[in-house]
Amino acid sequence: MGVEEEFVVVDRRTGAPVARGPRVVKAAAAVLRGQVQEEFLGAQVEVCTRPTSDLGVLRSELALLRKVMGEVAADERCLLVATGTPVIQDNTIRASPGSQGVLAGFTT
Repeated sequence: MGVEEEFVVVDRRTGAPVARGPRVVKAAAAVLRGQVQEEFLGAQVEVCTRPTSDLGVLRSELALLRKVMGEVAADERCLLVATGTPVIQDNTIRASPGSQGVLAGFTT
C-alpha cells in the first residue's frame, strides 16, 4: 500500500493560499527526491510514500514526509494545510505539459 497526501500552501500570516508550491517542491526535492510533486494549482503540493506492506514503515515515512515539507514551507514563510482543495482559491494555475489540453478547453 502507499499514501498520497495533498497540501494547500498558505501564507503563515494571512492563512490565504499562495502560489509558492513550486518553490516548496524544489526545496523539498533535495531530500525527498521523487516523493514530492507540484500540483495543478500553484498553491498545492503532493507527497507520496513508497509502496509497503508494513504499517509501521508507512507511518514512519509519512511522518518524515510531513516533517520535511513543514520545515521547507516554514522556510518559505508558509504553512501546509492537509486538504485536497483550497477553501479560498489562489487562481494561479501551474500549466504542466500534461495539463495543456485541459487548459485549452477553458481558454477557448
